[in-house]
Amino acid sequence: MNVIFLDIDGVLNYQNYFINNHDYFLHKIDKIRYKSSILQHVRRQLMDIDYEKLHLLKDIIDVTDSKVVVISSWKSLVIYSYIVRILNSLGIPIIGRTYDNIFNRGMGIKKYLINHDVSNYIIIDDEIFDDYDEELLSRLVKTNFYDVGLSKEHKTKAIKLLKNN
Repeated sequence: MNVIFLDIDGVLNYQNYFINNHDYFLHKIDKIRYKSSILQHVRRQLMDIDYEKLHLLKDIIDVTDSKVVVISSWKSLVIYSYIVRILNSLGIPIIGRTYDNIFNRGMGIKKYLINHDVSNYIIIDDEIFDDYDEELLSRLVKTNFYDVGLSKEHKTKAIKLLKNN
């Protein structure tokens, strides 16, 4: 099984996306005045995802027949399971998440690899953690929160890493 260990902030969104879109969307959703519900909170969180980036991720998944494991801090949100359901319905096959804290993301990835049948993997993240060893770094597709997040170049690199065991 091919696995994409996925961060979200800095991958499926980026600084200029927030600057250019976030306030507009929040204003629009406030005008609609949804009832306070879990669905409202999920919709607000999903507004933080740039759907162009989601399409790039979907391309990687489709070409490499990969599944997604969330390494993002989003995995700790109370509404995480609802977000997963919506992303799954959009063709993003999320099969799990890692268990770690914000300082040892590499340990969470290593634990997942030990406990699951993973034939090949990549990490898509905008950060490098202190516990990323040489092996993890060789599988890293590093994006940039301050630039564009996931790009076509990152997509190409990700596909290449997943196709070359």
